[in-house]
Amino acid sequence: MSFVKNLSFIGFLKKVIFARGSLHGKWENRKFRFMYLLRCAVNPVASIRYYYELHSLDALDEILAIQPTLPAKIHRPYLHKGGNVWARGQNIIGHYRFVQSLPSEYQPYFLPREHVTLSRFTGKDGEYFYIQCSSCGFDREGELMLSLYFNKIPVARLSFSVIPAKKGYSAFIGGLQGAPKDIGPEVIRAASKACYGLFPKRIIFEALCSLIAGCGVTDILAVSEHSHVFRQLRYRYQKRKTFVAVYSDFWEAVAGRPYGSWYQLPIHTERKPLSSIASKKRSEYRKRYALLDHIHEEITTILTLTE
Repeated sequence: MSFVKNLSFIGFLKKVIFARGSLHGKWENRKFRFMYLLRCAVNPVASIRYYYELHSLDALDEILAIQPTLPAKIHRPYLHKGGNVWARGQNIIGHYRFVQSLPSEYQPYFLPREHVTLSRFTGKDGEYFYIQCSSCGFDREGELMLSLYFNKIPVARLSFSVIPAKKGYSAFIGGLQGAPKDIGPEVIRAASKACYGLFPKRIIFEALCSLIAGCGVTDILAVSEHSHVFRQLRYRYQKRKTFVAVYSDFWEAVAGRPYGSWYQLPIHTERKPLSSIASKKRSEYRKRYALLDHIHEEITTILTLTE
């Protein structure tokens, strides 16, 4: 959506009403535009303040080229169930202010126009894996997405934003998906086997830890299956058959602790000492740790080289 820096909020509303200028994506849909206007009428103060705070972002045109529906994003549940319009706006603006504060060389990774590769590796029998960062495909769950590909098939996807916290910033995980619906469980099993028993979701979580640690973020929060945006009343019936994720088991497996209706996760996951592992499994665990170290080193190297 073409966004003019000096366009007032009223001018923007006129553009939405009369569909003037170049409208793309959801903005081409008359119902979407009508709902935006209606929700602005319900929350006028927060909508206006959010609009002008968007204008304060340095790379606004580039951001809107990637996320064209950003002006309307505060009107729907964001990152987690509940929350008000004002809090959503602060989290969205906070994410982009965090990105704005990073060295310009980091922009391709935190403001990606297309998928960018963070790490590549091969499995135990030469299977091809890579991890990419992109704009989030599930826009209620965050601004960025990390995806693990196994032979070009996405087998784990993690959606997140970096939001303001009492002490700096926190990474907030709004969603953790496996493979698309048309991919059978045998693909996930094959991917895990190729990674010496590491589950794809564990690998993508470790990649997130490496990425945000390189930017000085040391706190991670995550939704539970009870606080996901699709648990909001407006989506509960619509998504009752499609949303079946159980996040709590995974968060607890990586030493996450309940934090209200969310989870607080460690940025460094503990590893079993090799001496405590049965000798027949020790070799496999050693290879798991080597794989995770490789991913961490590749992501750390990318960030170090861009400084």
